[in-house]
Amino acid sequence: MPSPATAVEASAAPAPPADPYVHVPFDIGLFPSLSINGSHRDQKIRNTISMAAGWTRTDRLEGAAGAMGATVVDEDARGITMALGANLTRGEHRGIQAGGIYNHAGSLRGVQFGLVDHVDQAHGVQMGLVNVARGRIRGVQFGLINYAEEADASFALIPVTKKGGVRPEVWTSDVAAINVGIRLPANYTYAFFAGGVHPIARHQPPVTTQEQRQGGMALMAGMGFGAHLPVNDDVGIDGDLSGWVVTSGLRAAPPLANLAMLRAMLSWQLRPHLAVWGGPTVNVMVDRTDDGVPRPGYRWVAGSSYEVEGFRIRWWPGFAAGLRF
Repeated sequence: MPSPATAVEASAAPAPPADPYVHVPFDIGLFPSLSINGSHRDQKIRNTISMAAGWTRTDRLEGAAGAMGATVVDEDARGITMALGANLTRGEHRGIQAGGIYNHAGSLRGVQFGLVDHVDQAHGVQMGLVNVARGRIRGVQFGLINYAEEADASFALIPVTKKGGVRPEVWTSDVAAINVGIRLPANYTYAFFAGGVHPIARHQPPVTTQEQRQGGMALMAGMGFGAHLPVNDDVGIDGDLSGWVVTSGLRAAPPLANLAMLRAMLSWQLRPHLAVWGGPTVNVMVDRTDDGVPRPGYRWVAGSSYEVEGFRIRWWPGFAAGLRF
């Protein structure tokens, strides 16, 4: 039998706190006031499943919610929310938000799919045409336009982070003596846009064709995506793949060629806004055989070429070296 002291301690133990939420396992309706949740006015509601033809609203979700219009969770959600219109979780969302138009979460541990995704901070993935994070993305953004205070990885046509900013670059390479561009970096990825010019012709006597007369001279415009591996605070390793349009001579008009460039580079941050970088490249250029677009750059770089069904394919190794501000 328990001792009197034990009985006294047991009777004095505090009772567990009451659940502040009314648990409604299954909610269905048109909108909150015309739903099962609507019968619990002035009470906090916790749903496992919530469905609506219009829009749903609950304080906490521990399961799944779906609606034609929108799902709204005033506090935290654990699970999946899906809507043709929008998904709004004001607190933390652990799981998946899949919205036809818009997703928002105060913080996210999971995945957002939608045309527009918005989050204050996230551990996970955003996938949409426009992805916005007011804080840090510890994960990946995939989209057409991405913005974040800070992001580990960002893949988009325009990926912008406040921490990374917009970094101007100038460099020289075997295909263009002068290149200028901008780099849009995240912590471990980056995109860049650039243009280049090689104003020097390679005259080869006897000069008999336009390709020989313009050999080497070209205008170039391109963009690329890459990965950044920091070795320490000052040294990093970069690798990127880019695509370029190349002109024949210094006239921005056809005939044109397409150039793919793979670069492997080592960078050294000398000052907060000054880095020196450089490394080898591999170039592959494709044009129509009849167009005769000269290979841009310096003649002395070795390479090879062959023809396939009216297209000429040329490849050669090269280099790139420059400054980043």
